[in-house]
Amino acid sequence: MNKRILMVLAATLCCMTIWAQPISEQQAKERALQYLHRDNSSAKSRRLALAESRLKAAPTGATSIYAFNVEGGGYIIASADGRTLPVLGYSTTGSIDWDEMPENMRNWLKQYDKAVATLGDCSDYVDGCLAGTHRTNAHPDRKAVEPIIKTHWGQEEPFWDQCPIYQGADKSMVGQRCVTGCFATALAQILNYYQWPKSLPDGLPDYTINSESDGSKKTWHINALPPVTFDWDNMLNDYVVENPETGEYAVVGTDAQKQAVATLMRYCGQSVSMDYNPSGSGAEAYNYYSLIDYWGYSGAMHLTREEYTIEEWDSIMYGEMAAGRPVLYAGCYEGGTHAFICDGYDGEGMFHINWGWDGSNDGFFALAVLNPLISNTPGGGSSYGFCYMEDAIIHLDPKMEKEAVPKGSFWGIRQTRGLMVKKETFVTVTCKYYADNDIVADYALGTIDGDGTLTPVFMGDLNGKIIRPNHLGHFWTNSLVVEIDPTAFQSDEAIKLYPMIRERQADAQWQPVPPLRSHIVAGRTAEGEFFCYSTPLYQLSVESEGTITYGSGLIGERTEVSFDIKNSSDEDMKGEIQILPVYFGYFADEDITESTPYFFDDWIRSGASIKAGETASVSFSFRPKQSGVTAFFLKSGEQDFGFESIILPFDTIVNYDAYVYNNSYFTREGDQWYYNIELCDKPGVRVPFWVPSDSIGFKIDWYIDNVQINEISIRDEIKEYLKHLPEHAGNGEYKFNYQMPIDISQPGAYRLQSHVGTWTDGGMSNLSCPHLYEFKIEIPSGITPTTTTTESGIYYDLTGRPIDKTKLSRGIYIVGGKKVFVR
Repeated sequence: MNKRILMVLAATLCCMTIWAQPISEQQAKERALQYLHRDNSSAKSRRLALAESRLKAAPTGATSIYAFNVEGGGYIIASADGRTLPVLGYSTTGSIDWDEMPENMRNWLKQYDKAVATLGDCSDYVDGCLAGTHRTNAHPDRKAVEPIIKTHWGQEEPFWDQCPIYQGADKSMVGQRCVTGCFATALAQILNYYQWPKSLPDGLPDYTINSESDGSKKTWHINALPPVTFDWDNMLNDYVVENPETGEYAVVGTDAQKQAVATLMRYCGQSVSMDYNPSGSGAEAYNYYSLIDYWGYSGAMHLTREEYTIEEWDSIMYGEMAAGRPVLYAGCYEGGTHAFICDGYDGEGMFHINWGWDGSNDGFFALAVLNPLISNTPGGGSSYGFCYMEDAIIHLDPKMEKEAVPKGSFWGIRQTRGLMVKKETFVTVTCKYYADNDIVADYALGTIDGDGTLTPVFMGDLNGKIIRPNHLGHFWTNSLVVEIDPTAFQSDEAIKLYPMIRERQADAQWQPVPPLRSHIVAGRTAEGEFFCYSTPLYQLSVESEGTITYGSGLIGERTEVSFDIKNSSDEDMKGEIQILPVYFGYFADEDITESTPYFFDDWIRSGASIKAGETASVSFSFRPKQSGVTAFFLKSGEQDFGFESIILPFDTIVNYDAYVYNNSYFTREGDQWYYNIELCDKPGVRVPFWVPSDSIGFKIDWYIDNVQINEISIRDEIKEYLKHLPEHAGNGEYKFNYQMPIDISQPGAYRLQSHVGTWTDGGMSNLSCPHLYEFKIEIPSGITPTTTTTESGIYYDLTGRPIDKTKLSRGIYIVGGKKVFVR
């Protein structure tokens, strides 16, 4: 820990050793093959087909797994930790390509890292079971359930055909078609399974979307949708089909069949107030009430995973599969909430996942890294080996009526952050109530005697308080405020005060709001001065420097930084930990002083589960905004418990769209026409300091009738411009100019395009700041209609040439500076 940095920031902020059992890739493969050859598997034929094929390792972006592609189709996800289940997922079709797989699947696989981290330094497990025990299928009654959902739908053509055209704050996306969103795709497939409802006679209401980009904000309106009757008979199971001879994928179906599914997708998105975007549309799992309000699924029920043990959660999920009901599953992973369908069971603990990506990578996966049947106490179950911030919507059957929510082992009321003292006398108790319905209760701060008797001392609202549960379509957090009377204390007196609550009903007793170690100490000093302070919810400490465990740490790239955190409390820690990145830039530690400039990022959160007295690795995902010295403050609730600094690598920004406009234009001087390149910093945007890469460049392409006439590369000049961009940016006046003469004597369709990028052996990549200028020369004397765009949705091949979207073949293309795979 750098004490100098901590000292510098103290005025502003005044208010592990992992005992994992890592195994090699070869060991992981051998464990996986042994698992697949087990004789008692009810899915034996399916898995033997994989085991008897050749396996080829595939790279992944997760540290706790190995991936193997199967010759002839299929893949296996094997664990890289000897304590966990040998196999965490498999499929008899498809293959693993980390960069091109569905985003929700990629984030699901990375969650296995966090699930393994919950085991901390525990060495009690082998192959997912307690050491000394033998894993058997203790639920022989749980038969295999083939995937319930037969459709393989996605988010783009034809599913997005009726989605809105983007009108938000990001100018580079304006005018582009928005994708359906994974929640809408999952919901649509479930509705199609039941082919219900037949219609929505009242249509759906309008709503607004609040968008933000580059510091600008814009609200755009989504109009109400009219009454509709769904054309279920015209919906196909597959719309994206592979040609077995060429291996290329094509969209199939008549116009009526495409319109039928596009209409359903549009209404699904509208029903959950979809936050539409061309690069990824989002909705929250708690919008499940739309299933009740609009779609007629009155039994729909939302569950939060952290309320259940692994065994309880698996039992609920299997119960849905056995009843023939698909589950709409969601998790809060990198980049927001991702949804998919859980709709089958292999008979050996693996659940089938439909990712909503045209069938790509659908397969069987473990919902935890440990055997669900582990139990440390009779009737209990493990609360480790899975990740928090996951949800499920169950009872998705239009014939079902509302039922009581299944109770988990972690139900009841519980503090979610440390007690907060404000203005010396006001204490806030923040808690969640895991139950079926809300209650009216009294609450107080009081004492607990040696025999456990609770005595309220300072009452809260005398009219009582409605305590909201965590189950009515919202993640309710209750804030209970109690005022302490300083006159109630004598000099040299101090009292421990604990939060407590009592339901307003006959014979109700006062109950503590755990954990009891979180309490207030209030009283007066010997001199009569009043004091009141809180104790931390957990005794946490940082045991190691932060390390980058995923990504490169470059500006703008998704990066994961991990810290070893020790829980010295006498109770297991389950909850949220946050970090705050503070950027110092290019300074040596010893040169940092109180006058050194720095700026804060946003707080970043991560779910964590750390056993009492043990240490676990907790990972946080973010996109760095500056290179160089970066400090991280860690906190749990209101408790700041650690500080570490690391040095993020000095390199280029991956994408310059956020910092630079390409305002290139066309002019004439006498008889000569020019394409005038003009780059300009975006007003009001802070550009972090970085070191430009030697491969940075600017490229101009000139085409006539799709035949390339000229190509110009500008390297040294653009590198010098970008090198000084951070110090000059902010007022919109720092410009780069280049003039390219154009000969327009030849009739034809002219296209001039330019962009920033980095040169590699395969051409230019990391394209950003695109500009496209098109015109047509009918006769040599003039130019007819002209169009200009800075659209980022243009498809380029890997050499930088634009490609007609209607003629795309299977392969990798560049769109908006990112590589995309066209199937």
